[in-house]
Amino acid sequence: MTIEIFFKYFFAIIALLFSISYATIYIVKTYKEKNHKVDLTNYFILYFALFFWTLYGTYSYEREIIITISGILLLIFLSIIISLLLKYKKSRWFSIFIFLTTIFIITLIVVYALSFANNWTSFNWLVIVYGFLAINMTYIIFWKKIYNLIKVKKIENILFINLIIQFIINTFWTLYWLILFSISLNLSFDFFYILIIQILTMIIYISLLTYRIYNWKNKGNLIKNKN
Repeated sequence: MTIEIFFKYFFAIIALLFSISYATIYIVKTYKEKNHKVDLTNYFILYFALFFWTLYGTYSYEREIIITISGILLLIFLSIIISLLLKYKKSRWFSIFIFLTTIFIITLIVVYALSFANNWTSFNWLVIVYGFLAINMTYIIFWKKIYNLIKVKKIENILFINLIIQFIINTFWTLYWLILFSISLNLSFDFFYILIIQILTMIIYISLLTYRIYNWKNKGNLIKNKN
């Protein structure tokens, strides 16, 4: 194993661990609050985004198993969150969703295991579609939220700790893609597109964090001046 491959997996695993930690905190928060007024649209968008990531990791040229594993694990955590929200909404889809998502995830695990074992492939154009849908559906919720907050000038409404965790996750995945870029033997359009979106999103996170820190300093100076 070369040093590049080691760090590629190292960065991906760190990003995955932070994602799982964030999801676990969210599960506990959802369980405690028992909020039944949450709109599930964004959760299902993310659900399908993770599904497309698993497809992309399994059938891309590089066959990135860490992307597939990450997608499956996060699908499980997201399914728990959605199940809790459906339960608190007293939705008739609660039991149906648990049954269907369980069958769905088990099927994915079996199919992907067979795909890696037998080196099954997919059409190149389909892999590009998987990557395009995966990255766009992953970040469309974030971009929409940021746009709305900028529009009403309420950036401070974003929890600072959430920004930090999401920035760390994004940064480690960006480092993963950069290393993959340096060692890949077949760089296709979808790869460049994913890398560009990752970098742009990281720049947005840095801008938001800088803005929040700058505001804190200003508020601190105002308090000192009043005293």
